[in-house]
Amino acid sequence: MTLASEALFRAGPPRATRARRASAWTLAPSQERHIVPGRGAIVVEVMPGDRLEIVNDEGGQRCELLVAHPDGRLDPGILGATADASANGLRGLQESDDASLARVRLGLLRRGIDASQARAVGVFGAESRAGQRVEFTAQGRAWVIIAAPATPMDFEAQDTATPLTVLITRKTARKAGQFALPDPLADPVLDLRVHSATAESYVVRAGEFIQIMDVDGRQCTDFQCFDARKLDRGIVHPLDVTTTRTIQGHAYPDARPACEILRSGQYPAGRGHSGHLRASRCLCHGLCGEILR
Repeated sequence: MTLASEALFRAGPPRATRARRASAWTLAPSQERHIVPGRGAIVVEVMPGDRLEIVNDEGGQRCELLVAHPDGRLDPGILGATADASANGLRGLQESDDASLARVRLGLLRRGIDASQARAVGVFGAESRAGQRVEFTAQGRAWVIIAAPATPMDFEAQDTATPLTVLITRKTARKAGQFALPDPLADPVLDLRVHSATAESYVVRAGEFIQIMDVDGRQCTDFQCFDARKLDRGIVHPLDVTTTRTIQGHAYPDARPACEILRSGQYPAGRGHSGHLRASRCLCHGLCGEILR
């Protein structure tokens, strides 16, 4: 079949493209989006009147929920649900040696939540459709543990664990500075707050971990580091973009290892805002004095 040229080409000047899913770039002030990775879990806080929506992104992924009062008492009734499933999936994740689940284990311990004998709210199953969702409304303040349990993946069984998307619509939108910080990966040696449009410098030693957390959300950040011994000799060699991207994607300044990125979030690139200070200017304010000393 041959199509006429007027059917293949649209007359007139080209039209600007539009985002197919605007929520990929921004959410309303009262909305939050969290991702539960396959074979992973998260802990979120809800307040009275908050609406919790869980989306089975690719289908076929089980979900288990635990709901606890601020004092650690388990009570699924806070979400108007009943504990109708065992929490074996979540308990299996807790016993995993996966470093990404260490935060969940510490979070439950810090809040006095004992999941060893708990029953969970079971959501979804192997027959769940892609995009299927379920909603709950919080009747009181609570901690909600959302898990996407699965056995270790077997390529012969085709039992891939897939993520869940959690959408929280707050009855009262949280203001900047009122968000609960994620649990640290371990007891911190230094707790440093970097305010908007500023930069801070600090010293770390070999073997120490750096965890950078977005306090209020939607804030991209730039990270730069220097070898302290070289600075003492007057050699200023920061992380170099060209070298980093050339040598197998590792963070290598002047081809020598400086740090290892264990986990990194993502944000849309190239979406700067007019009127905001450039990252290089902030870094200079925060670092130049340290280097000159």
